[in-house]
Amino acid sequence: MNRDEALKILLSVRSREEGAGDSLVEEAFLQMESDPELKQAWEAQQKWDRAIKQSIPATPIPQDLKQRILSRKEPKKSRISKIIPFPPSLWLPWAAAALLVFGLGIWKIERQEEERNFALFEVHAVDYTRGFFMLSKHSEKMDEIRGWLSAHHSPYTFQILFHTAGMEQLGCRQVEFCGIRSSMVCFEIEGLKKEVHLFIVDKDDIKNLPPYGVPAFSEKHGNALACWTDDRHGYVLTGNIPMEELKKLF
Repeated sequence: MNRDEALKILLSVRSREEGAGDSLVEEAFLQMESDPELKQAWEAQQKWDRAIKQSIPATPIPQDLKQRILSRKEPKKSRISKIIPFPPSLWLPWAAAALLVFGLGIWKIERQEEERNFALFEVHAVDYTRGFFMLSKHSEKMDEIRGWLSAHHSPYTFQILFHTAGMEQLGCRQVEFCGIRSSMVCFEIEGLKKEVHLFIVDKDDIKNLPPYGVPAFSEKHGNALACWTDDRHGYVLTGNIPMEELKKLF
């Protein structure tokens, strides 16, 4: 039997003694002895069982419980079985798994919020342009680019600080960074046949922003960068070009 089958059998009994005489139960317990992950899942189930047992004595019993049970027209078990179509012995493991998934989701969101730092956004922008990507919208018209970005809930009300004369507009796409959406608009510098990429992120979504209105220049991973902010957005302009060529654009 595989691990999933063994786990289902193990969860159907409370102990090895309870399943004594059943060859499948014995086989599952033998398999657990050589499978650390299976043993870990079983021990987690046992921990839940012990916790439930310890909580039962402290749970007050309603005085009218007997009357409420006798007045029921339909057994509780049959009603629950319509809602949860698997054995009661699996409820606790499924609940534990749901809590684990929920906890991991919260941890991921908190981790993303911690990493929403503009310095990391700069590195992300450089690495993204140096890898393989495809534009989602090809257009030489800025109105069409803004329209596409708006329709895809990406920053689109940005202002271009650098000179675009002598540059061909190629298109745009959405780029995700730490759970937030940023925009990327690509240009080609005529004569050089080199591309530069403008990344735009909403100012409220990121921390430690660069200077306001004046680009700060730097180099990362072989790319030249210019970074700045305005009233609504943070910007990264980057390309695999000499720093002198990038500064000429401003």
